[in-house]
Amino acid sequence: MELSRIFAVISIPILMLSDYYLTIIGKKLRDKEYFKYFTSEEYELNPVWQKDINKLKMFNYKHILAVCLITLYFYLASNLMRVTLFDFFYGAIFILYTFIITRHLQNIFTYKLSFKHPEFLSGKLVINQIYTLKLSQYQTIFFAVFLLLINIWVQSWFLFGGFAGLLVLYLIQFTWIRRFRQKMAQQSKT
Repeated sequence: MELSRIFAVISIPILMLSDYYLTIIGKKLRDKEYFKYFTSEEYELNPVWQKDINKLKMFNYKHILAVCLITLYFYLASNLMRVTLFDFFYGAIFILYTFIITRHLQNIFTYKLSFKHPEFLSGKLVINQIYTLKLSQYQTIFFAVFLLLINIWVQSWFLFGGFAGLLVLYLIQFTWIRRFRQKMAQQSKT
């Protein structure tokens, strides 16, 4: 197996675990002080992980299983797929998780800035979950288009996979919005 494919297989669990644990760190920091100024209904956007993140669950069997299965898939794919196809799928997951991780790091540094300089903030902003999901969609689709434009010149299956991965996230977020609306409609009936 090529060195680049070994790196690819090893990076998958690192990225996925980093995403999960940075989410927990971000939620802890937000709830510590920043929550006085900024409130949202859920910290985690993905409904699959919301309960576990809200509980600050450090060992999540479902997540570990997903990490193992996706890593196994990429290990097998690294030995069986043509280079272009592997680059496409690896680009999709690598760029998607790198994008998500950078957003976690932005949040963490924003929270730390608010701890260091509370005088920078005043008042309280309450944000609806749908608004949060829409903001996330905008960030996702604009970065996806940016990758697509770069790919016109570079012509890389890896970057095109990254575009596709972000596009899939953008579309999935429509289902998250629909689920949240259904949840709110059920709660208003009771």
